[in-house]
Amino acid sequence: MVQTAFDRFYALVLQDARLQEELREITERAAFVDQVVASGAGQGYRFSAEDVTIAMQVQRRTWNARWLR
Repeated sequence: MVQTAFDRFYALVLQDARLQEELREITERAAFVDQVVASGAGQGYRFSAEDVTIAMQVQRRTWNARWLR
């Protein structure tokens, strides 16, 4: 499986409590997406707001499929 820049950044976020807290504090969706893109760029990962939005949709569907059977 090929990992995208977003996938690698997501893995980094899972290991970084400070970054998790920074992102967790954002309650507005567009601001969250913008901050994820900016934080990723700050760590050298290049991906778009669309990449983040798609990943969020996939995660939501996965969660729903697991819990709403």
